[in-house]
Amino acid sequence: MIRDTQRPDADARHNMARIIRKASLYTYAFLAAGLAVALGGSALLAFLLHRAGLPFKPTWIGLSIIVLLPPAVMFVWRAVRDRR
Repeated sequence: MIRDTQRPDADARHNMARIIRKASLYTYAFLAAGLAVALGGSALLAFLLHRAGLPFKPTWIGLSIIVLLPPAVMFVWRAVRDRR
């Protein structure tokens, strides 16, 4: 029986690529879930404020910006800082 010496490296590369794909998928799924929770929470709060007399859509947009903008700014700030 002849063993191919390149096969273990190919298997390792394949497994590493699979792990990276799964990690990326989980990362994007977690990001999407967080975004959905943020938008849903903002919509709920906007609905409650709508019952108090504020317009729903501008309130929802404003709350979404307030909830999502600080993490986005921190992400960009860290990316720029780490690039130096």
